[in-house]
Amino acid sequence: MEINDFINAFAPPLPRVLEEIYTNKGGPPAIPPETARLLAVLLKIKKPKEALEIGASFGFSACLTMFYMEKSGKLTTIERNANLFQTARANFIKMGFENSIELIEGDAANILPDLCKQQKRYDFIFMDAAKGQYVNFLPYCMQLLNSGGILAADNIFSRGFVTNDRETIPKRQRTTHDRMREFLRQISNTEKLQTSIVPIGDGLVIAVKN
Repeated sequence: MEINDFINAFAPPLPRVLEEIYTNKGGPPAIPPETARLLAVLLKIKKPKEALEIGASFGFSACLTMFYMEKSGKLTTIERNANLFQTARANFIKMGFENSIELIEGDAANILPDLCKQQKRYDFIFMDAAKGQYVNFLPYCMQLLNSGGILAADNIFSRGFVTNDRETIPKRQRTTHDRMREFLRQISNTEKLQTSIVPIGDGLVIAVKN
């Protein structure tokens, strides 16, 4: 039995309202259930008042965040795909989160600098976007994250090929391989962060800002 299957064998299902959104037929997958449960624990511990998500997809992880953060909490989430943007907005309305979630359509590479200029600050940041861009997003996240805040980034193993030697993976994946490894090197060796790489789901990195 694989480790993720073993973990899930002991875990109760997600709350029903989240399960209804979890399956996005015909679209990208949601974060793995074991990853969702770990994020839920982090959110319940941290109780963020302001959160930022980079990569809304169809809205599941944003709904998960709102479900477990402070009742008065606010979430800003970014999505560049127009179809996913519309699906996410519909799911936020379905969950009654339309007034608590600010959904921004566009490329995070353009939006994150604007948030920094606005001097926005967040207690919790979740990255689940283009994997090759994580290393470029990190400096902005460092500026946006409050002291004591949590930064989490999903899919850091990129279906396992990031853990393999560069020469063994297809050439088209090598740029992402190099950029993700550089991201992991930087986030693990930044003095202002306490960082752990957690081998669940497709890999999750968790960092706390000192």
